[in-house]
Amino acid sequence: MMDINNIDDRLVRFYVRDGVLVRAVHNPLIRDLAVTTVAGVARGRSYEHRCDRAAFETVAHALAEVPADGRGTSLCELARQERLAVTRVDVALAFLKDRGLVERRRRRCYPASAGGDLYLDAMIEFFALAEAGKEGVEG
Repeated sequence: MMDINNIDDRLVRFYVRDGVLVRAVHNPLIRDLAVTTVAGVARGRSYEHRCDRAAFETVAHALAEVPADGRGTSLCELARQERLAVTRVDVALAFLKDRGLVERRRRRCYPASAGGDLYLDAMIEFFALAEAGKEGVEG
């Protein structure tokens, strides 16, 4: 049986709409006695969070300054330091983690590679996803 609170059961998809990065999350059908319909199956909850391009670039710049070893940074530190909404920073971090550009270790964020240009790689991924959406391909 699927655990309603298990984050790994979610289906997460990223896409760019009108220059804004969107994280669409869908919890699939859930079988649970507390939330059953006549058929015994209830629909999961779906939602979207957004991060505009300017906020995404700000997060990418800030992460590019973080050493790959050492203390790293956190979601809340980035949001406070860059004066951005936590949700926007979270969407940017999730996308960068999904693309292998950021690692999360014990709630701390680090660049995945010490030798690359995280900002450049992040923007390439952002624009590649935007172009894929124009062609009708899911990201």
